[in-house]
Amino acid sequence: DQDMWRMSGLWRDCYLLARPQIMLRDVKLTADLVNNYADGELTVVPAVEGKNLSGVVLKTTLYDPAGSAVGEKESAADKNTVFSVPGVLPWSNELPRLYTLVCELKREGTTFEALAFKVGFRKVEIKDGIFCVNGVPVKIRGVNRHDTNPDSGHTVSLDDMKKDLIEMRRHNITAIRTSHYINDPRFLDLCDEYGFFVIDECDIESHGCHVFREDEDKFTSNRPDYKMAYLDRCARMYERDKNHASVIIWSLGNESQFGANHVAMADYLHSVDTRPVHYEGGYDALCLDIVSRMYTHH
Repeated sequence: DQDMWRMSGLWRDCYLLARPQIMLRDVKLTADLVNNYADGELTVVPAVEGKNLSGVVLKTTLYDPAGSAVGEKESAADKNTVFSVPGVLPWSNELPRLYTLVCELKREGTTFEALAFKVGFRKVEIKDGIFCVNGVPVKIRGVNRHDTNPDSGHTVSLDDMKKDLIEMRRHNITAIRTSHYINDPRFLDLCDEYGFFVIDECDIESHGCHVFREDEDKFTSNRPDYKMAYLDRCARMYERDKNHASVIIWSLGNESQFGANHVAMADYLHSVDTRPVHYEGGYDALCLDIVSRMYTHH
């Protein structure tokens, strides 16, 4: 029904994670290409949480794809850090080269927490109407994907994900749209590693509301009382997946008409990120970066 088998239950792992009293609540990474795409620039924006942060420092170490350290810095825990990487090895779907950033929260030699992130240096742009990655025009050859297994339903193992991606690569597929919800975070890790472009799609689809089709004011996408629900799902997608090199486009959802709540979502994404924003139902709306026609005639 509506693009997928409907099944109840919990499909993905649920877990509790113990964190120290002083912790890295969040790290935002922007791995850009500069100097005509020749060099890399990594901006690390930490968010530290806890009481008595006096004397707490953040040590960051960047390693190249071969595992050699290319930079190390130490700063106050709440300060941004910038790494310049001359002659960087960029990430692309053909050469998915990943650096590793290790962040350590420390005070007087004691480490509270250490987190590691995979980093792909790449630049996504629309230049004169042409979609480009690292300055090169790109044609996307993509598919939609659901969490589906013939035996386990919507519970998909890591091995299943790997097999899917390997089979896609064999058939020259270069991009995946996460229809119509954010995928398992491990799947995006694999897309970073294997070299797939991802259109990351928000979990919004309003089928079931079509009884109101004659009155646009009653669409959930136009109703003010749904605005925060739309923005919440959009923000959760962005915050969870913002550091993935494979994510090259944000999508506002699927087949939910078009309304003021989509405009609010697009405005939010443009305020926090530079990647293009897509939504098929908006067609050529000014808040969108991509004109999309899902069911066009020949």
